[in-house]
Amino acid sequence: MKYSSIFFSIAILLVSCQSDEGIKTFNNNPEATITSHEEGAQLQENDAITFSGQVSDSNDPTGSLEVAWYLDEAKICDWGPPDGAGATSCSTSLTEGSHSIRLEVRDPVGAA
Repeated sequence: MKYSSIFFSIAILLVSCQSDEGIKTFNNNPEATITSHEEGAQLQENDAITFSGQVSDSNDPTGSLEVAWYLDEAKICDWGPPDGAGATSCSTSLTEGSHSIRLEVRDPVGAA
C-alpha cells in the first residue's frame, strides 16, 4: 500500500507540471560599442569627423541588424546595416561645445 501511495503522489505531481504554453524563446538585445574617440576626446569644430563602432547580436546574424548614429538627440546617420563583420561608421562635423555621440542597434524583431 505504501508503494501505490508514493506512485499516486508522483503521478499527480507530473500531471500538475505540464504546461499548455509550449516552448518560449528569448531574444537578447544586440550590443553596440563606439570604437573611436574615447569619452572626453577634444575634436576640432567644423572638421569632418568619422566615428566608428562595432555591433553584434547573440540571436541574429550581423547582416540582419540595423544601426543609427545620433549627435546629441539628432539622428546624423539613418538606420542602415553594418558591414558583414559588424563594423559601422558615420561622418559628421561638430559645432563648438560639448556633444554626445550615440550608436544604436536593433535586430529584426525590434530589440535594441
